[in-house]
Amino acid sequence: MLSAEALEVQRRLREDTPFWARHCARILTPAKELVPLVARPWQLELDEALEEQRRRGMPMRAIILKARKLGFSTWVTAKFMQRVTQMPNRHAIVVAQDVKTASELFRMAERIYSHLPTEEQLGLGFSIRPELVARNFAENGRKFMQFGERATQLRQRSLDSIYEIDTANTPAAGRGTTPSELHGSEVAHWPDNGKLLGLLNAVPDDPGTIIVLESTANGRNHFFRRWQRAVEGEEDPEVGGSYVPIFAPWWRDPQCAARFRDEEARERFVASIGDGVYGEEEPLLIERFGCTPEQLLWRRRTIREKCEDSIELFHQEYPASPEEAFIGSGNTVFSSILISRAIGAAEKAPEPVEGWVQGVDYVTKRTRGGTVEVPTRALWVPGRDARRLPAADRPPAGAEMLRVWEHPVNELTEAGKPEGERREDGCYIVFVDVAGDPESSGRDGDRHCIQVIDHISKMQVATWAGRIDHVDLRRLVLLVALYYNEAWIGVEVTGGYGLPIAVPLQQEYRYRYMFRRREVDTRTERELSKVGWETNRRTKPLMEAAMLNAFKDGTHGIRDMATALEFNTYVVNERGEHGAVPGENDDRVMAWMGAQYLADHLRPRRRRKGKRRRVRGFEPLDPDFGW
Repeated sequence: MLSAEALEVQRRLREDTPFWARHCARILTPAKELVPLVARPWQLELDEALEEQRRRGMPMRAIILKARKLGFSTWVTAKFMQRVTQMPNRHAIVVAQDVKTASELFRMAERIYSHLPTEEQLGLGFSIRPELVARNFAENGRKFMQFGERATQLRQRSLDSIYEIDTANTPAAGRGTTPSELHGSEVAHWPDNGKLLGLLNAVPDDPGTIIVLESTANGRNHFFRRWQRAVEGEEDPEVGGSYVPIFAPWWRDPQCAARFRDEEARERFVASIGDGVYGEEEPLLIERFGCTPEQLLWRRRTIREKCEDSIELFHQEYPASPEEAFIGSGNTVFSSILISRAIGAAEKAPEPVEGWVQGVDYVTKRTRGGTVEVPTRALWVPGRDARRLPAADRPPAGAEMLRVWEHPVNELTEAGKPEGERREDGCYIVFVDVAGDPESSGRDGDRHCIQVIDHISKMQVATWAGRIDHVDLRRLVLLVALYYNEAWIGVEVTGGYGLPIAVPLQQEYRYRYMFRRREVDTRTERELSKVGWETNRRTKPLMEAAMLNAFKDGTHGIRDMATALEFNTYVVNERGEHGAVPGENDDRVMAWMGAQYLADHLRPRRRRKGKRRRVRGFEPLDPDFGW
């Protein structure tokens, strides 16, 4: 009969992985020393996340994006070995990306088992080291250990649990079985996603089951999409269930630091921070993550000696942030350094307010088909009140709210300030990217996107993205432009998708401040003025060049994290074309670049005291651009 103290220890050894690992598991250090497995902070975070899911009665699911050599495979191996040696009828499967890694993980599991204390060594009246009743360690075949008590005529096996190792390039492990634990190691580098899908579907959605997928980044493949879904809190549509995202950067690891020879060498290094090909990101790393000179020295050496002198490869293998991991592992149009800075700026931006715009002061205007009621002003309505507006004014069903960082500067918003403190009316640009063919849309289907920027500072003041019909979209565009002091409106009309927005705004609503482009009629050789922006072989490089300059000089103005992150997936494909990676969208990026470019090439409109606001900006500023 075990004492109460012994029963409590027995329970903890069965359920508490950090406790079990510290007292029972042994691992080899890089110096080949056999030591107890003590959880590192990021390993402990993973374990706590899984156990929290279990306590809530949920299946245990985690996806890990990491830098190299942080020990996640070691921890998952230990957790699985704890479960197969302490719990009955478990079937743990570990799948590595290649045979070498599979062999290393299996030897790690064998070492943990071989050093489990015996009943005598434990001294508590019970054993935590079951019998190894079967095993196979074929170098290129199935590797497994089966634990339990050897069956006799009088008794059957009471444990009967299996720890199995497989590789990603062999037929699916566990086929015909029901795994209770699954560890996919470096899944972003697996040659075939089909095997992963088969394994994921084999694990039941029971609270006692575990799935851990971990990897360094490898482009924007299936692992990237799973990571995005986990970050956004979505269920995985392929297998169901929600995954906890765990990110572990290189700068958290104390081993990612190098010693200086002496204080003089350290002082010379500190003076060089920010210089050279490696130094451009260093001030940002200090500012965002508090990196020390020792860590930056390690970073420079690692880029040079272990990453083929490639900063992009370093970002992939040793990311400082999740965004950087995928930037480094993909062929983005803009450099990873510039995108990382934009993401950092968006992180620091204040939270926007959400709401809607209501039209007021309607007038009747004649059209070819009759008449239309057109608002001449727009009022801001906070999000909490927007759904209670009259039916004609409230947001369409399911529509996202308008997100605003700055309301327009005008007589209304400046009212109440002393005369000398009132600011001049603001000038704004509203650019609209209209959703294209739904058959070729991205991960969640194509969206319309509106970006609003301050014409002078180019700062983002508002944004909206969603799926509503064209009638509702052009009304929203009109109201946003009216609210922002009768802003310039640019509508992308490439492929004709934006014409149902641009043409009625000009012809029916008679909005005066529509961007118009110049085109030459090839038949008559006459120069034409057409409403709307067209992205083509000539204009797209101009937009990207302007965006590049804005990134470099820090005037990009991005405050919306979704906009900043979308530059991660704006890439150069195999044919040299620029656009969203398959399965993703670039609507926010295109609307943002369009707004920035128009800000450079349209004259800001100003209100003269005592006079009506009048149109300016139709003087050609750039003969290649047009208006």
